[in-house]
This record gives sequence, structure tokens and C-alpha cells, in this order.
Amino acid sequence: EMYNIYEVSRDFVPTYDSYLELLPEQASLELKELLRKMMLNKASFEMEFEYHNLMGEDKILKAIATPEIDSEGEVKRIIG
Repeated sequence: EMYNIYEVSRDFVPTYDSYLELLPEQASLELKELLRKMMLNKASFEMEFEYHNLMGEDKILKAIATPEIDSEGEVKRIIG
């Protein structure tokens, strides 16, 4: 779905850094802070932000992230 929302090619490799590069600067900064807090508090979050696609259309996107916690209480991965 990410390929359709952000209009990137199927060659795009979604990583933490490559995803942040797709976002407007303010959204990227907010997301970094929310992820930092999520790793610290091990709690889910939601955020909404504006995004301008390659066609120049304005869109509002909602990001939802939930940490998966391992048996030692550490974040194993992020789902969202």
C-alpha cells in the first residue's frame, strides 16, 4: 500500500531513513520524536500529517505504530 500512497516505484526499499525522506520535514521530525518515545515507553502512537503527492495533490495521512515486545520486555519490531 505504501507504494500507492506515496507514488514510489516498486524498486523503492522501505527503510526507516528512506521513509522519513518521503515525509515533509516537520512530519519527519515529529515522527522521529514519537518513535523515540515509543521505544522508551513501549506504547503505540498515532499521528496525522499533510503530504503533497507527486501530482501536487494534498493528502492527509495517518500513521499508526504498535511496538511488538519480546519476552525480555524490549521492542522487537514496530508494526504499522
